[in-house]
Amino acid sequence: MLYRRRKEIKREGAIGQLKCNCVTQCALAPWREMILSHLSYRVTRDDLEKGYKVHRRPRVKYLVLFGPIEVESPYLWNSDKKQGTRPIKNQLGITHGGRSLALEKALVDLGICQSYPQAAKQFEQHYGWSIDRYRIRRSVVKIAPQAQEYVSQRLESSRKEYNISLDVRPGEDKILKEAPSASAMARAKAQRDRM
Repeated sequence: MLYRRRKEIKREGAIGQLKCNCVTQCALAPWREMILSHLSYRVTRDDLEKGYKVHRRPRVKYLVLFGPIEVESPYLWNSDKKQGTRPIKNQLGITHGGRSLALEKALVDLGICQSYPQAAKQFEQHYGWSIDRYRIRRSVVKIAPQAQEYVSQRLESSRKEYNISLDVRPGEDKILKEAPSASAMARAKAQRDRM
């Protein structure tokens, strides 16, 4: 039924495409939240067995590639140890306002190739929901030092390979050596005769 409806909407043009994205988002949102809620339950259950009790159950907004979702992130308290824990944050890495690795990769890929406003526009066209250009900028700026370090390490390793003498370099025996041409041989003979 949903597939047939999507085909009908696609025929309606650009407005239909927008509706199609909305239908897709509405259809997928409960599944994403259900999967993360199940993971949340399993991670929390492990800590409940260790003697922790649920102190409060805030819902956090987490951004994934196909849109924002809300996940319950309980705060657990162990009165014997006088210690609290957040299993969703500690084990799954889900924090309020956080972004998934797939979303970070998409933002960086779009942000390094074009201006941030243009990247935000293209992101909305691809994934069907809008994201602020400043989020794209923050993702690119966060990854830039790591990329710079990677490039400098690669350049340094290539420089070390390049500085090795020619007769020790791997593949030296496979280099084709060009035979001198007839005109070059004639010039060399003329130089020898002048001396």
